[in-house]
Amino acid sequence: QERLSEQLKGTTLLTSDAVIRELAAVLSARPELAAWLVNDDLVRRFVASVNNIADGKNPRQHLEFLRLEKGFQAIDRDGRTIIDPASYARYDAIVAVFVSLDTEGTAALYAELTPLIDDAYAEIAPPGSRFEDRLVAAIDELLEVPVLSGDVELQPKVLTFSYSDNELESLSPMQRQLLRMGPDNVRAVQAKLHELQAALR
Repeated sequence: QERLSEQLKGTTLLTSDAVIRELAAVLSARPELAAWLVNDDLVRRFVASVNNIADGKNPRQHLEFLRLEKGFQAIDRDGRTIIDPASYARYDAIVAVFVSLDTEGTAALYAELTPLIDDAYAEIAPPGSRFEDRLVAAIDELLEVPVLSGDVELQPKVLTFSYSDNELESLSPMQRQLLRMGPDNVRAVQAKLHELQAALR
């Protein structure tokens, strides 16, 4: 913790990217993490993404570097349209990186970055709002996503699909995004979120 404090000493939002890349890169051995960290405005991206998730919104505009090459796929089975289970594998690498993060190290880095995070949040937040509350809300939003089993039936629309199950369709855009990652990935993400939740207390 003392080493983190020393490395971040005097760092501002404008100068933080380089030191955050160095400190965050050691949180996982997965090479994808270092590739994602080459992006700019890392603190602002994190804050804006968490804020979106807390509101149930998909933060894709802040995380365009996670855009997938392969699209969502559906198949017909026994006269029904269902999610192609192969579609879930598109998210495996993203989830693997998230799950691989060192939990205690991530919590320690978050604690040291709190002043910068608060500065970034103050740029977009209403007076009196706290980022800590938004983070709690974002985690809760993701933990409420159900872990499904079996085929997931869809209703074809003009350009996309909707869930045949009204309860699933009524989930927020962010919750539906996590749901599209498949039950194994939802389970893995939620297990990691529980770990992080405990470490951040």
